[in-house]
Amino acid sequence: MTRCINASCPAILRGSLVHWCSRNALDINGLGEKLVVQMIQQQLVRSIADLYRLTVEQLLTLERMGQKLATKLIQRSPPLNINPGPEYCMG
Repeated sequence: MTRCINASCPAILRGSLVHWCSRNALDINGLGEKLVVQMIQQQLVRSIADLYRLTVEQLLTLERMGQKLATKLIQRSPPLNINPGPEYCMG
Protein backbone atom coordinates (compact mmCIF):
# COMPACT_ATOMS: atom_id res chain seq x y z
CA MET A 1 0.00 0.00 0.00
CA THR A 2 1.32 3.43 -0.89
CA ARG A 3 0.58 6.60 0.99
CA CYS A 4 0.57 10.16 -0.23
CA ILE A 5 3.14 12.21 1.68
CA ASN A 6 2.25 15.49 -0.04
CA ALA A 7 0.83 17.70 2.72
CA SER A 8 -1.05 19.81 0.16
CA CYS A 9 -2.80 16.77 -1.36
CA PRO A 10 -6.56 17.43 -1.29
CA ALA A 11 -7.27 13.98 0.16
CA ILE A 12 -4.73 14.44 2.95
CA LEU A 13 -6.05 17.95 3.64
CA ARG A 14 -9.65 16.70 3.74
CA GLY A 15 -8.78 13.93 6.18
CA SER A 16 -6.80 16.28 8.40
CA LEU A 17 -9.55 18.91 8.49
CA VAL A 18 -12.31 16.38 9.14
CA HIS A 19 -10.28 14.93 12.02
CA TRP A 20 -9.38 18.38 13.40
CA CYS A 21 -13.07 19.37 13.51
CA SER A 22 -14.25 16.01 14.86
CA ARG A 23 -15.50 15.16 18.32
CA ASN A 24 -12.09 13.65 19.16
CA ALA A 25 -10.29 16.95 18.52
CA LEU A 26 -11.85 20.45 18.55
CA ASP A 27 -15.44 19.14 18.46
CA ILE A 28 -16.78 21.83 16.12
CA ASN A 29 -20.39 20.70 15.87
CA GLY A 30 -21.86 21.32 12.42
CA LEU A 31 -18.58 21.31 10.51
CA GLY A 32 -18.54 17.91 8.85
CA GLU A 33 -16.96 16.31 5.83
CA LYS A 34 -19.39 17.81 3.30
CA LEU A 35 -18.60 21.35 4.39
CA VAL A 36 -14.88 20.59 4.54
CA VAL A 37 -14.99 19.31 0.94
CA GLN A 38 -16.79 22.48 -0.18
CA MET A 39 -14.26 24.69 1.62
CA ILE A 40 -11.39 22.87 -0.12
CA GLN A 41 -13.09 23.03 -3.53
CA GLN A 42 -13.70 26.76 -3.16
CA GLN A 43 -10.13 27.21 -1.87
CA LEU A 44 -11.28 28.75 1.40
CA VAL A 45 -8.87 26.47 3.26
CA ARG A 46 -5.50 25.09 2.23
CA SER A 47 -4.36 24.14 5.73
CA ILE A 48 -5.73 23.67 9.23
CA ALA A 49 -4.59 27.20 10.06
CA ASP A 50 -6.98 28.56 7.45
CA LEU A 51 -9.91 27.40 9.60
CA TYR A 52 -9.02 30.17 12.05
CA ARG A 53 -9.08 32.82 9.32
CA LEU A 54 -12.56 32.03 7.98
CA THR A 55 -15.19 34.71 8.15
CA VAL A 56 -18.97 34.49 8.19
CA GLU A 57 -19.01 36.04 4.71
CA GLN A 58 -16.74 33.30 3.35
CA LEU A 59 -18.85 30.56 4.90
CA LEU A 60 -22.00 32.05 3.37
CA THR A 61 -20.61 31.16 -0.09
CA LEU A 62 -21.02 27.45 0.72
CA GLU A 63 -24.09 25.47 -0.33
CA ARG A 64 -26.81 25.13 2.30
CA MET A 65 -25.06 27.62 4.57
CA GLY A 66 -27.18 30.26 6.24
CA GLN A 67 -26.28 33.24 8.36
CA LYS A 68 -27.20 31.46 11.60
CA LEU A 69 -25.04 28.36 10.97
CA ALA A 70 -22.12 30.41 9.64
CA THR A 71 -22.17 32.57 12.77
CA LYS A 72 -22.35 29.52 15.04
CA LEU A 73 -19.42 27.84 13.27
CA ILE A 74 -17.25 30.94 13.66
CA GLN A 75 -18.19 31.23 17.34
CA ARG A 76 -17.49 27.52 17.96
CA SER A 77 -14.01 27.65 16.45
CA PRO A 78 -11.48 28.30 19.21
CA PRO A 79 -9.20 31.24 18.46
CA LEU A 80 -5.52 30.61 17.87
CA ASN A 81 -4.44 32.93 20.66
CA ILE A 82 -5.92 30.79 23.45
CA ASN A 83 -3.77 28.57 25.62
CA PRO A 84 -5.27 25.17 24.73
CA GLY A 85 -5.94 22.64 27.43
CA PRO A 86 -5.12 18.95 27.19
CA GLU A 87 -8.27 18.30 25.14
CA TYR A 88 -6.62 20.11 22.20
CA CYS A 89 -3.35 18.19 22.40
CA MET A 90 -3.21 15.52 19.73
CA GLY A 91 -0.63 12.83 20.10
